[in-house]
Amino acid sequence: MHLEVEKIGCAHYQRHCLLQTPCCEKSYSCRRCHDDDPSTSCDVDLNRRSVQRITCCTCGLKQLVGEDCLRCGQRFGLYFCGICRLYDDNTRKEQYHCVDCGSCRLGGRHKFKHCGRCGACYSKKNFSSHACVEAALDRNCPVCLDNLKASTAELYAPRCGHILHKQCHSDLLKRTMKCPICSRSYLSFSSSIEKRIQEYPLPPSYAQYRVKVKCQACNRESETKFHPLGHKCEHCSSYNTTQLGEPISGDDGESGPQHQQQQ
Repeated sequence: MHLEVEKIGCAHYQRHCLLQTPCCEKSYSCRRCHDDDPSTSCDVDLNRRSVQRITCCTCGLKQLVGEDCLRCGQRFGLYFCGICRLYDDNTRKEQYHCVDCGSCRLGGRHKFKHCGRCGACYSKKNFSSHACVEAALDRNCPVCLDNLKASTAELYAPRCGHILHKQCHSDLLKRTMKCPICSRSYLSFSSSIEKRIQEYPLPPSYAQYRVKVKCQACNRESETKFHPLGHKCEHCSSYNTTQLGEPISGDDGESGPQHQQQQ
């Protein structure tokens, strides 16, 4: 038997075999093809680790999961992971299996390092500066609500550590600059705000006023110099702060500038 196929694999993976799904006992190129198939009555997402048998696309032999066909010797994928049942000829993705994550990742093992607390891999150049969040991937994307660990879409790790899909992050920036979980700013405007404050100094009568703020970046409170353009956190120097109460004069404790009503 010879299977006539115009294209090896599917839109998701380049491979030379079909997965025999234990849930509905059908043949699919990958789990995403199974899950997205509108014609199937199967309402269960395929766990590819549950796949025990595959079919060779070259000679049609049904066999146990393996790297090469037992009959014709066809290699099912230049990249093969027997744990994740993952086959792919496109090695430009630089796939690797992370034992600690318990799944295959993209980007090259030599470029990434696993964080045990987050349960995720980060690029080595950003590893020392990433914000640790307990089980960062064992949750849903705060924008689209899809599970992050099972997702094949590219992920983005902001400074606050609350991971989301990269595309969801781009879409979110069209509406807000803040993390939907902790409200910390995604972007740093500190240098531009600092420059504008220097360009527009307060009158001498207001120069001594201070105000209490809560920082959304480090979640700490501090008392800092008052300025209508922004208030710097005394702990981390972020301008992503919320004003707590009215400004107070540093000299006599009187309340600071108020908005006057028009006559």
